[in-house]
Amino acid sequence: MRDLVRVEARLARCLGRGLGGRMERVGARHQLDRHVGDDVPGRSQSLGDRLDVRGLVVVGSDQSDEPGRLAGQFVNGTNEAVAVSFATEGSDKVSTSVPAHASVNLAEADDLVLSAVPGKAGDLVKVTISTSGSGENILDVPVLTADGYYKGLAAN
Repeated sequence: MRDLVRVEARLARCLGRGLGGRMERVGARHQLDRHVGDDVPGRSQSLGDRLDVRGLVVVGSDQSDEPGRLAGQFVNGTNEAVAVSFATEGSDKVSTSVPAHASVNLAEADDLVLSAVPGKAGDLVKVTISTSGSGENILDVPVLTADGYYKGLAAN
């Protein structure tokens, strides 16, 4: 089962751009108007000019309003480093920097722990992703427990 989860996660990261769904632009916000199938463990979205988030999940707990660690990949295909921040309703904003022409494994960044996730494992929560180049983007992201592929990523 663990190998199946790893294969699904890799497939989601590889195909994430094509599975991201149709976006509607509302001011400076992009919203996903349909969800990727339940077989994909995270959410992927193009945030604009060569900025992408892939396989995004929140590794949380079985209780709401507990801390949660972001896991997934952020890809920067631009010529400049990009500061990116993440937040959910009720949590403090967390940030990281992604170098030019590089990607960052979000789970490896110690400071990408949301202080309070407004959902428990199995729920979708709205995560606001902000960059200077793409403004604010809202993405419905699954909350998972720190099991299987995500073992060792518990927020506390």
